[in-house]
Amino acid sequence: MKKSTIISALIISLLILTTSYASIAPEEEWNRTYGGESFDYAYSVLQTSDGYIIAGVTTSYGSGKEDAWVIKT
Repeated sequence: MKKSTIISALIISLLILTTSYASIAPEEEWNRTYGGESFDYAYSVLQTSDGYIIAGVTTSYGSGKEDAWVIKT
């Protein structure tokens, strides 16, 4: 009886700890906003030795329906 109570308490404790740990938001590593007033999409983000290269399309700027862009950070 006592052994089963201890095992049950351990299982409940592990479930509570796992649930609370899973609800913690991950630490943000990188955040930067690019774009304009319309739709802008990043289709590829590659990390380089000195930053990032981002490629995508925009409907905010240019003369066409969608224009491609590449950003080096």
